[in-house]
Amino acid sequence: MTRITISSPDAERIARSFNDLIGPKGLDRIRRKAVNTVGSSLRKQTRIIGPVVIGTSAAALSVQGKAAGPGSDNPRYVLRMARKIPVAKLKAKNRKITRRSGRASLTLTLPGGDKIVFRSIHRDGASFRLRRAGPLPERALGGVYTNAARAFTKDGYPELYQLRRGAEKDLVQAVSEALKNHLSKGRKR
Repeated sequence: MTRITISSPDAERIARSFNDLIGPKGLDRIRRKAVNTVGSSLRKQTRIIGPVVIGTSAAALSVQGKAAGPGSDNPRYVLRMARKIPVAKLKAKNRKITRRSGRASLTLTLPGGDKIVFRSIHRDGASFRLRRAGPLPERALGGVYTNAARAFTKDGYPELYQLRRGAEKDLVQAVSEALKNHLSKGRKR
């Protein structure tokens, strides 16, 4: 599993500008609730878009989130997903098996769009085995890396990068809404 941490300097700057009006515990609570709300939304969107981008199921991608705990003064929402997907868990269109003269070959379409061809494979239950080729012994075929560490960056997947950019904007909006709600509750008393 690889971790992706969600935080925004703009949201923290907005929250800190209200130090004189709201106590430090109140500001931490506002920031924590905003980070958890936006992080949860990003997790749900990633569970929808991530499997389509990588070409697998949501269960295989295993997107999980860990919310900021109560009382944390530096709230962070940590999003994790699998680093590697077994070849058998890829969608059928991303792993095509063709047979020519009795030999099965496997063509994998990687999440970046590149293709890899294995000329002689054997299906062993849910897994694949590469047959002996020259000096190489018969061996199991490993998984496909998801590039999870850089998935949400510019170098990663554009769809997930757009989700991250949207979450940064949503975080600023969530903090400002929480500040408005907190200040309006103070006026009613």
